[in-house]
Amino acid sequence: MTDAGRLLSVLVITLVVVLGVHGVAISHDGHNAEWFKSLKQPGTGASCCDLSDCREVRSRVGAEGYEVFITSPTFPIMVDEWVKVPTERIIRGRENPTGSAVVCWTPHRGVICFVEGAGA
Repeated sequence: MTDAGRLLSVLVITLVVVLGVHGVAISHDGHNAEWFKSLKQPGTGASCCDLSDCREVRSRVGAEGYEVFITSPTFPIMVDEWVKVPTERIIRGRENPTGSAVVCWTPHRGVICFVEGAGA
C-alpha cells in the first residue's frame, strides 16, 4: 500500500470513529431525534442545529447564569471546559424529553441553543 493509501485509510477510520461517537452522544435510545431536529433558535426561529451539534450535557448556574460543560468525549474536537450560555440562546419553557440539559454548540459559533434539564 502506498503512503497516500495508508493516509486515506487512517482518515476514513478516523471519520467513522468520530461519526460513531456523534451518533451515540445525541440520543442514547434514538427516539428523541425528532425533538432535537425541532429545536429553534430563540428570536430567529432558525434551526438550532443538525443532530451532530446537539448533546446532553452537564450544566450549572454560575454567577453570570447558565454554564455548560463541553467535553472531548461529547464534542470530540474540544477540551474539557465550562462555557457560559448567552441568555439570548436559552430556549425557555420547552419540554425536554431527555431530562438532561441540552446544548447545541460548534467550535466556530459557540452555544447556538440551550434547553434546561429537569430540575432547572
